Amino acid sequence: SLYLTLYDTKKPRQVFSGPLPLTPSSSLSWLGFTQGALPLAYDSEGVVRALLPQANLMWVPLSDLKLGRKSSSETYWVVSVSDEAVKCVLCKGVTYPGLSPRPIPSILPHSVPLCDSGSERTSLEQNRILNFVNTYSLNKLNTFHKVRSKLYS
Repeated sequence: SLYLTLYDTKKPRQVFSGPLPLTPSSSLSWLGFTQGALPLAYDSEGVVRALLPQANLMWVPLSDLKLGRKSSSETYWVVSVSDEAVKCVLCKGVTYPGLSPRPIPSILPHSVPLCDSGSERTSLEQNRILNFVNTYSLNKLNTFHKVRSKLYS
């Protein structure tokens, strides 16, 4: 299993330290941040997870990209993740996208993997999780804009 430590570089302090949850028998494929500085991980089984501060620093699944595949030989190469969607390249039969012709990224809206898909309760749970992500990102962006305006005023 992998262990992750995140640091705040503005105030030298440790923000998070703990195991990086991955789907059983998978490997880490991508690690990054949203524009609002939300930590994200994507594993080889197609699950995108976010470390949510509102959930006491728990890793919460945001998307299961396996749901969008047409065959088991298809995989996605993640380019970036926003608060609403995952930008990725579909790879058919290969792990990495080719360079020529230039791959065209797809934008897949988040599909939070929950137990009872299709029910009203599941829809409400998905909206709540995605609202956590949006709220965190908006707070980070507002803080950034306040700091930037102080620097340039």
